[in-house]
Amino acid sequence: MPLFFAAHGRTELCGTGIIVPPEQGLNPQGQAQAIAIGRRLREMLHGDPLDLIITSATEHARATGELAGGIVVYGGNVEQDPRLNPRGVPDNSYGKPEISLPWNDPAALDQLGVEPAKDVDRRTAELLRQFAGYAGSALIIGHRGTLPSLVQIASLTPELAYLPAGGVLNMGSLQLV
Repeated sequence: MPLFFAAHGRTELCGTGIIVPPEQGLNPQGQAQAIAIGRRLREMLHGDPLDLIITSATEHARATGELAGGIVVYGGNVEQDPRLNPRGVPDNSYGKPEISLPWNDPAALDQLGVEPAKDVDRRTAELLRQFAGYAGSALIIGHRGTLPSLVQIASLTPELAYLPAGGVLNMGSLQLV
């Protein structure tokens, strides 16, 4: 089964140091990146259909899946799974600078209600286990914070998790394109 990983396309707040709200959609650059993901997948699949697209429950990941799915041969709906969501932060943190959270102080993060990193690893591992024995092809669209966990759990080197814009990681051949 070919299993592909990709990061969602850019939003207006990506790269600004501001925590991106889950309801924020893609900006024009992010839309182009999502289309590039679909084109790369179509090439990698040699025109064969994709059986499943699964994204986090954020709007920008869903939109990436929809746009990519419109390019590759895919007739299904984009499925959203909160196990792919970025690390949970308190609702009042969205739209604020990332530096407003003490990322290097686990005790302080716990007091603020930030999801522990080990919980992100646990839920992404749980998601990957569902693909054991899966016979189809799937595209998993995550976030820069969840892709390293997925890649590590899949026994790959961590540097493969840092995809270029529009990049797709092919788990079948371990090609970074």
